[in-house]
Amino acid sequence: MRTVFILCQLILVLPLYAQYRISGTVLDMATREPLAFVNIISADGKFGASTDIEGRFTIQSSEKIELLRVSYIGYYSREYLVDHSLTRQVIYLEKGNTELETVEVLPGINPADTLMELVYANRKRNDPEKSVHFSYTSYNKLIVTLAIDSALFLHPEKIAQLDTNKKQVIELFEKQHLFMAESVTERQFRLPDNNKETVIASRISGFQNPVFNLLATELQSFTFYREYISLGGIQYEGPVAPNASKRYFFLIEDTLFTEKDTLWRISFRPKKGKSFNGMKGVLLISSNGFALVQVIAEPANKKSQDLGIKIMQQYEFAASRQWFPVQLNTTLFFPNVEIENMELVGYANAYLTNIKIDPEQKKKNSPAYIALETDPDAGKREENFWNGHRTDSLTEKERTTYHVIDSLGKAQKLERRFNAMMYLLDGQVPIKKINLDLTRLISFNDFEGFRAGLGLRTNDRISNYFSIGGYFAYGFKDKDWKYGADLLLKIPGKDVHLNLNWQHDLEETGGVTFFERRGMNLSQDLSELYRNRFDFSDKYEAVFGCRLNKHIKVFPYGNVQYRTSFPGYGQQISMSNGIDLFRDEYILAETGLGLRIQLRERLIRSGNRIISEGSDFPLVWIKISHGTDQLASGELNYNKVDLRIEKRHRIRRMGHISYRLQAGMMDGQQPPLGILYNPRGTWRPIRELNVVSGYGFEVMRTNEFLADKYAALHFRYEMGSLFFKGKFKPQFILASNHFSGSLNQQKLLLPDVKVPTGIYSESGLLVNSIIRSGISGIGIGFFYRYGNHAFESTIDNMAIKFSFSFVM
Repeated sequence: MRTVFILCQLILVLPLYAQYRISGTVLDMATREPLAFVNIISADGKFGASTDIEGRFTIQSSEKIELLRVSYIGYYSREYLVDHSLTRQVIYLEKGNTELETVEVLPGINPADTLMELVYANRKRNDPEKSVHFSYTSYNKLIVTLAIDSALFLHPEKIAQLDTNKKQVIELFEKQHLFMAESVTERQFRLPDNNKETVIASRISGFQNPVFNLLATELQSFTFYREYISLGGIQYEGPVAPNASKRYFFLIEDTLFTEKDTLWRISFRPKKGKSFNGMKGVLLISSNGFALVQVIAEPANKKSQDLGIKIMQQYEFAASRQWFPVQLNTTLFFPNVEIENMELVGYANAYLTNIKIDPEQKKKNSPAYIALETDPDAGKREENFWNGHRTDSLTEKERTTYHVIDSLGKAQKLERRFNAMMYLLDGQVPIKKINLDLTRLISFNDFEGFRAGLGLRTNDRISNYFSIGGYFAYGFKDKDWKYGADLLLKIPGKDVHLNLNWQHDLEETGGVTFFERRGMNLSQDLSELYRNRFDFSDKYEAVFGCRLNKHIKVFPYGNVQYRTSFPGYGQQISMSNGIDLFRDEYILAETGLGLRIQLRERLIRSGNRIISEGSDFPLVWIKISHGTDQLASGELNYNKVDLRIEKRHRIRRMGHISYRLQAGMMDGQQPPLGILYNPRGTWRPIRELNVVSGYGFEVMRTNEFLADKYAALHFRYEMGSLFFKGKFKPQFILASNHFSGSLNQQKLLLPDVKVPTGIYSESGLLVNSIIRSGISGIGIGFFYRYGNHAFESTIDNMAIKFSFSFVM
């Protein structure tokens, strides 16, 4: 009886709270494309809403609404008579003549500036990544298709008038897209920076391997509260930043009153006369915490040859406590890719659901250092799984895209070709079960001249647990052969490996090496070209690599070297009877530990690959080693500690600074000169070809100094193209290199080698990309040597060099 009574009470009370509901979509009248963030209010102004990214809206009211007022920036406002017989209203807006750039700056205090200051003041509590732990599930869809004017389909007679080729292309793209991909990801985030994202489902037209879905995961920043916003991998200064009103012009375009709060629509663009990498667009701001509700943004200065991009974001007040993004849409424009004079366009949409604030921490099933990975079964999900995560079912056009492109992918072996591109990033070209090592094919240094060779390595098609490699090379200047082989043992999907190698090759005198991965080098470090003194070595080495956490990776190692010194760089031994002995052949046994440290490094695991996306913190290398020749006479014994710190930082609106600090110290009993420290000098006479080395000393002579303790700093300030606009944009860089060292060693046997005293200094100016082709450029650099080691002659302290750069 009690249950029946409660039900009766509910039946009686519910009509008192009944609400009217109006749902619909707003479209562009000409293109029939949905319009996001359109302002819709009732005629009396009591009730209202705005469209989401898909152009959809819902208004709930306690009174019946007969008339809606619809307004949107750049379109004519209109009144719409509600048809209550329809479940969904369809409202068309006509594009107007008003452009955002024509707005004049208003005198006096700008109320939009005051609102934006409040948005900035509340940014930390409104930005989920700065205020709460959270988790969510994201459904992502990427489509690449032809940008056909949809108005054509409304007028078939216009299509009939087109030439045959264009007509066939339009008919084809009316049935299918060029490319399509879907994925479902789960993300867990815990303050301050513990982030874990897993791709649990993936489907890509033409491919079966879910690794390719990682290519489209970061087209835009997760939230718009950053000082710098990423759009397609390029950083733009955001409007929610300190003193943003000094650079951006803000204007309140509209105000919307709802039952819960007030919403302000604010347009933004760079102020006239301000030169910076900025954006333009529209923000919708809520009076509830002065938080962002909707965002539309794109680069303010579009370049016709560059990839075009436009983003839209929508936020909701999740769990009645935290504003959270629920939709992240990106539109991509490819201006240089055309089919029958029609450009390609891409749509990348992300829908966030199952949002939880401060959820319980899940048990980790994978290493804590992996920030992004793909579930092994991601590419095997059934249709029922997909239907449970899609916002809408696939259209016939989308299903056709999967069917046609999948068949084409199998026929053209697209996936195998893409895998080859991934190997290419590591300097490898797969030829069936064997990889060709491109880094071994050709190189140059002053000692060997041109060095030609061949390197081969087994790949994952033979085994995921090991690979065997080998190489040989020939130096045309020293007329000698070099060769080596190795066995690499690894745990698939883990950053753990053991490398056993042997080589009959060269070791640079005074050189310092860390356990860096070989690959295609675009770091613009060309100092290796100037190396001209080497020891010959038969080396047997074992190196174990293991990641402790997302910050630190360790490399315990040991080796034995049968070494022949460069003439004059051997070991001088002072005997008790006052006689000095000299030997240039010795056996060196060395053990040690390497450390690679980078705080908050972001690592991606896909299949058996672990890829680093870098970090905002410097990369630090530390190497501690002990060497002895106790396998032979026992006179050689030393300890070494080596350090390298490097980073490239952005300076707000002023370009970038980059630096590399390298230092080392050793002590020991009469070590050979070849294992001391040699700062890499790269000067040559002007009559010879000179190129800027990057991390060498541009005016220091090769092998000018030897030291057993040293510190070297290479500093760059990249100003960019501050003084030029248009196509001619040379890049200006201020460079400064400094070195300090000491040597507590026996009498040097080489007259051209100096003991460093005081500080060596040189500085210069680089003008890069004077001539530019694609991503590479040629420029010129001027350097001057000064300080303790300056020469008396001014011309001897100068160096003029060509510069080669990559502009990514």
